[in-house]
Amino acid sequence: MLKPHLPVLNSFLIFSLLSTASITTSASFASKQSPLNTSFSEPIAFIPPIPPGERQAEEDETQQVDLGSRGPGDEGYLTALVPAQGLTLTTASHPSFWVYLPGMADDIESMEFLLRHRQSGQIESFSVEQPSPNVQSSLPGVVELTLPTSAAPLKIDEVYDWSLIVNYHIPSQGSGIGLSYEHFVVASVQRQVASAELEADLAQVTTPREQAAAYAKHGIWHESLTSLGNHYRSNPDDLVLATDWASLLMAVDLESHPHFPFAIPFDSNRLSQRAIVQCCSLDDAASVAQEP
Repeated sequence: MLKPHLPVLNSFLIFSLLSTASITTSASFASKQSPLNTSFSEPIAFIPPIPPGERQAEEDETQQVDLGSRGPGDEGYLTALVPAQGLTLTTASHPSFWVYLPGMADDIESMEFLLRHRQSGQIESFSVEQPSPNVQSSLPGVVELTLPTSAAPLKIDEVYDWSLIVNYHIPSQGSGIGLSYEHFVVASVQRQVASAELEADLAQVTTPREQAAAYAKHGIWHESLTSLGNHYRSNPDDLVLATDWASLLMAVDLESHPHFPFAIPFDSNRLSQRAIVQCCSLDDAASVAQEP
């Protein structure tokens, strides 16, 4: 198993590069209500959560896209699959996080996943398993990173910042040692208890697609993306799921990025056309440190 590329102490710099806006966490978010859409005639659409009443939660500063991680050709950039508004919701104790990896697997020297508890400043650091030989040819692509069950469960109603750090090494064409680059994305997540309305909708579902639609209706990003992403990965030729995936990723809204259009053509639609790759798992053993 790979060792973390960075000392955990240096990982504090990843989060300190971004401001940590205060977020109201004492009450669960509610989502705009609409009928549960499970019809094949209508793609799954994500309905962003809104705070109850007139309270407004401040947006997080995230690094959704690392514009320095450009792959060759039109492969795009290292991208966190999170909605443009920042903070995302999960009902899982150990959720999955989805990221688009540009470039070839051979160019990836190491990867590290960081999870910081916003209130306490505690950071867990996980090594990320390298792509296995049978999936290396599938990159670039979208990958799912699931928090291992050995990690502490996310605390309900509390905010966590997460980051994926990818270290690329591009070999020299001649006799040189090549070039190494470090790129990262940062986003935030909050765990919530499933509402009674969501539980009622989930009790009616019979397929992964319906499950994804129920979560999307109630603004639960992680489970909506994971339910649909895994179903689509198992059925890559299903045109209905392809349409659903493209519709759900419209919430990522790369077009609203302050530096859009990017140096190379890359938007939410192009992102949705990238393969979903069975890769990569987080190491069960995490390094834990306290933010100074």
